[in-house]
Amino acid sequence: MKENKTYPMTPFDLETTDDSLRMMKLFLPYLPPSYQKMLGIYIKFQELQHTLTVLSFPIKAMHTQSLPPAPPSFFSILEEIRPYLPEQTAAALEQAAQMMQMLDLIGHMQSEENANPMDMIMSMMKPEDKEMFETYSSMFSDIGDFQKGGDTEDERMDKSPGDGEPGSSQT
Repeated sequence: MKENKTYPMTPFDLETTDDSLRMMKLFLPYLPPSYQKMLGIYIKFQELQHTLTVLSFPIKAMHTQSLPPAPPSFFSILEEIRPYLPEQTAAALEQAAQMMQMLDLIGHMQSEENANPMDMIMSMMKPEDKEMFETYSSMFSDIGDFQKGGDTEDERMDKSPGDGEPGSSQT
């Protein structure tokens, strides 16, 4: 049997219903069918009245938090509405958002011919990932510096410095 996922109430639903309406909705399936129809209509009518009241005072009811100075980005909106979406819809929107980011990155790279691609990649990383990447980069660059800094002559480690080449007079 398929399990139904429950979703949290949206901020709008929280504003347009009250505790008594939520309780009525909870008890609705347990009532006889003859009462369900009438109570269902009553609940929806009350929600409509609450909605009209909320929308007649939008500043007080709908904007309880301070508004950001600029409109929110698509990505921040996606993060906020994600808990209310079915999994398939959320995954599809996430894929679309990643594609938009990729296209934006490509456009940005094309607009700046001399831009360092590594800087752009680093700007997209989370701080903890960036720190780990920088740690590994410095480790590998230290190894590269060590290899470059040694003698350029081919030295064998299995011989002591005084050993001559095979067949030489130092044997």
